[in-house]
Amino acid sequence: MLILLWGGGTPLIEANRVGCDSIGFDINPMAWWIVREQIEHLDLDEYRVAASKLRQALENEVGDYYKTRCVVDGKTDAHVKYFLWVKVLVCDECKRSIDLFSSYLLAENVRHLRNVLVCSGCGELNEVADRKVPGRCQSCTKTLQEIGAVVRGSCKCPGCGKLHRIPGKPTEPFAQRLFAIEYVNHECKIPHEGRFF
Repeated sequence: MLILLWGGGTPLIEANRVGCDSIGFDINPMAWWIVREQIEHLDLDEYRVAASKLRQALENEVGDYYKTRCVVDGKTDAHVKYFLWVKVLVCDECKRSIDLFSSYLLAENVRHLRNVLVCSGCGELNEVADRKVPGRCQSCTKTLQEIGAVVRGSCKCPGCGKLHRIPGKPTEPFAQRLFAIEYVNHECKIPHEGRFF
């Protein structure tokens, strides 16, 4: 692997640590010296043992916070990959909570078999074949859409119609709401293609 360096040579250092044969080049002698000092005396076997111990310690300490129930096979030990959050604005006129999605498209049908859209009404995830004609939400039957609530720096409240500037001048940070979890489940016995949400 050939890596051109910049900064402190982090890609070269990380490639080396995972066991890749790598060669790096940099015109800056300081960057070369930093990388050389960091990897010259690295014992990969010792590093693997230390990394394994660290991984196990972290798993014991916080592992339960990164497990979720698989919606395909129902098991509760699927490993969380991402917690997906959306900022929430409370309308100062009608006090309705508004999810500040710029797009309701969560996943395209590239790494996943179908497009995944968040319902603007109930927040459920829906898999659809055609983003241009997505149909209705499988839970609340509201018409699905790709364009989010925030358009060109503003958001119209669906309750009272007041137009809010985003980000505007909030007196405190926006609240956030967990709307989905992406996870991995290598042990899923039920055939499943694509990503797990």
